[in-house]
Amino acid sequence: MNQPLEGYRVLDLSWQGPGPYCALILAQLGADVIVVDDGSPRGRAARAPGAVGAYMERIGRYARRECRRIALDLKHPDGQRVTQQLVARADVLIEGFRPGVAARLGLGAEELTGRYPRLVYCSISGFGQNGPYRAAAGHDINYLALAGLLGLTGASDGAPVVPGTIVADLAAGGLPAAVAILAALLARERSGTGCVIDAAMQEGSVALLAPILALRAAGEPMRPAGTILTGAAPWYGVYETADGRFVAVGTIE
Repeated sequence: MNQPLEGYRVLDLSWQGPGPYCALILAQLGADVIVVDDGSPRGRAARAPGAVGAYMERIGRYARRECRRIALDLKHPDGQRVTQQLVARADVLIEGFRPGVAARLGLGAEELTGRYPRLVYCSISGFGQNGPYRAAAGHDINYLALAGLLGLTGASDGAPVVPGTIVADLAAGGLPAAVAILAALLARERSGTGCVIDAAMQEGSVALLAPILALRAAGEPMRPAGTILTGAAPWYGVYETADGRFVAVGTIE
């Protein structure tokens, strides 16, 4: 059986966290994903020094395992020209630059969707394309902290605990972007035109708090271990065992 996105082409200009994860989801659904990179052996995400660069290289290799790659300098006219040619044959474009950068490179949403009306253009950023924080820098831990999610993670008598994976990048950024792209492609089948998607990791992080906010509305406190889903109930939590390991207990029913 053919994969659902077989025959669709995705041009990925992103290079860190949510964009590559979004592109990986689309590639696993059958899309032909072409990643635009700068040509360095380890990729843009791995240019950080020392262990950080090696860490980002390993993550990038995992996320790009089902994608094709082309090396282009987006600041050079030749690189911009080739990228425009790739856009002309793409169904979806993903970019993860700071707001305004893509437009300065001649690859902004308004310009490209005006030229290619069937294009689904997806921007993924920390705080969205508008608003007072649009130009602010951030990483996964910052979005979780500002959303309030980080402050709910941990024991009632201890400091907040950093999650074991990059929740904002993946669950609040890349995954919602992929869902929005799929919906946009479905809508394009009916209308014949694409659209512009603005995926913000901060907004997605707040959305992940939906069940906790529902409990808060019912009167439960917003604090670590303050709700039945975050450690306040003895039948929903983690306990240390006699041999020094841990057991997770979830007996809500």
